[in-house]
Amino acid sequence: MTRVRDLTLLLCALVLLAALMPHPAQASCGQRPGPGVDWSKCQKMRLKLREADLSDATLVRVDLTASDLMGANLEGADLANANLTRVRLREARLKGANLGKSFGNRADFSGADLAGARLAKAELPRANFEGADLAGVDASKAALGRGAFKGA
Repeated sequence: MTRVRDLTLLLCALVLLAALMPHPAQASCGQRPGPGVDWSKCQKMRLKLREADLSDATLVRVDLTASDLMGANLEGADLANANLTRVRLREARLKGANLGKSFGNRADFSGADLAGARLAKAELPRANFEGADLAGVDASKAALGRGAFKGA
């Protein structure tokens, strides 16, 4: 009988400990912006991250709606399936970034460096790419209707 009670107490202690441990997805959403940050599946709407260094960040399925990332460094970042609706990425560095299957109406990439970036299957209607560096961009099957490309 004592052994069953000891096992029950041990099991209760393990369950309580597991409940108190931070969930990995919740913990990553609270991380401060910086190189290599993992904000996968996080809600990061209306952030002001001008000139932020988010190089090599994992931003898969992140919601950045209406955020200001003007001049930010997103080189090598993974923004696959990200919501970029009305995101301001003017003059941002997105060299080699993955924006595959990302979506967002009226995203502003004007003057951004997207050299070698992946935009395959992205849906970015009315996006502004004026003056952007699009050298080597993979835009296969991307929907960029009514986008602005003057000087790109």
